[in-house]
Amino acid sequence: SVSNESMYLADEDNPYPECIETDNGLKLTDTGRRQLINREKKFNNFYVGDPDLQPVRSNENATLVRILFHFCSFINSYFNNEFNTLYQRQDFVGHFARVILISP
Repeated sequence: SVSNESMYLADEDNPYPECIETDNGLKLTDTGRRQLINREKKFNNFYVGDPDLQPVRSNENATLVRILFHFCSFINSYFNNEFNTLYQRQDFVGHFARVILISP
């Protein structure tokens, strides 16, 4: 039965909706769906993907974020060959570039 497979059944301290584990991952039970719809419990939201493409947050200046993003994109494309050369060096400068820069 669903109640035997439930991961969070009768756990009042758990902030997540009731769900069961399947071969494809977690699946909401009917109780879990009701908990989500009634906003009794919720999942934590987190962004998965390129951190540079995250949505602008409410505490950020949207215009400034967009201008700086375009400026940095221009710098990255304009100096792409120089960044690659720095990244491939085998001395201290190359090591420093590998720490600071994302791999090409």
